[in-house]
Amino acid sequence: MLDGIRGLAVLGVMAVHAEIRHLQWGYLGVDVFFTLSGFLITTVLLEEWNERRTVDFKKFYARRALRLLPALSVLLIASLLPLNPISLGERIKAALVALFYMSNWVRAFAPDFKMKALGHTWSLSMEEQFYLLWP
Repeated sequence: MLDGIRGLAVLGVMAVHAEIRHLQWGYLGVDVFFTLSGFLITTVLLEEWNERRTVDFKKFYARRALRLLPALSVLLIASLLPLNPISLGERIKAALVALFYMSNWVRAFAPDFKMKALGHTWSLSMEEQFYLLWP
């Protein structure tokens, strides 16, 4: 059920990006997605703690990487293709910023640097930075 709610939250974000009139609740979708993701991951961590009285951080981060990096890699490779007017150098910089989950910091402190097609990775950056501290 929670995955279904997360799916609706993602659809809300997609509606904003698609500029679908009367469906502009994407930022609420981001909040709902973050909240449910945090709840689900906390549940997994607590279950592991209750079973073993420890949390295997190496396995936790390996699971995160296996879940996120395949799709992120495809996105980053696609962003490097010469399909937009941005110079290759700028596309590479944006891809590196996204790869190292720093998009939110660039958005906050270097507003002149345009992430263009990777601008939405700010939310992924925030989530990953949260999970560096939370477990």
